[in-house]
Amino acid sequence: SVLFTLKIFIVFLAGMIDYLLFKGSVLEGPALELSLPFNTGTYFTAQGGDFPLLNFHNSNPTQRYSTEITRVNSLGFRAAGLLPSDPDSYIIWHDTVVAPCNAKVIAVTANLPDMPLDSLDEDNPDGNNIVLEYSGCLIMLAHLATGTIKAKPGDTLKTGQVIGLVGKSGNSSEPLLGIHAVQGTAPDNILRGEGVPMRFNGKFLIRNEAIEAGQKP
Repeated sequence: SVLFTLKIFIVFLAGMIDYLLFKGSVLEGPALELSLPFNTGTYFTAQGGDFPLLNFHNSNPTQRYSTEITRVNSLGFRAAGLLPSDPDSYIIWHDTVVAPCNAKVIAVTANLPDMPLDSLDEDNPDGNNIVLEYSGCLIMLAHLATGTIKAKPGDTLKTGQVIGLVGKSGNSSEPLLGIHAVQGTAPDNILRGEGVPMRFNGKFLIRNEAIEAGQKP
């Protein structure tokens, strides 16, 4: 019957989605081992994983493993109120960002404006950002607050050293931290290199996963 056929199709479709999502949450092969770039708090993976339904960056080879991180309070909310217009209502707003590894600073963009909650800077999608060189790769930390980056090209950072504050610069719908890594150390690789997976505190972060800053592998 049509009803029986429909039931079989729904079961099959659910199984395929479950398989693909599970596959997207499993990291195969080596990854950059990084510390979560925050000192304290509970953080939430807004985008992450190796499948487009988990991570809308995944279809871009350069940002295949790009991860977006926000923060939640003790009740699990990332902001006070429903879609607040004040960036200070977001728990992560102006959180201190620290270096996720011992690294050399390759490039810095520091003075783009933080955008209103209802606006995007599509001309500067990464907003204020810092590019680090580590283990034969480049790592970008993006969407930082204007004027807060504490490093300049050529500096050497230690793990846990303060970089700046979380903002809402660039093409970001709300305050958060975006991170992606690519193979190679040529400065232009960060825009066109092959994406590299990352583990933070030993975890490959997928969408909707929580992680505690300072948590050990």
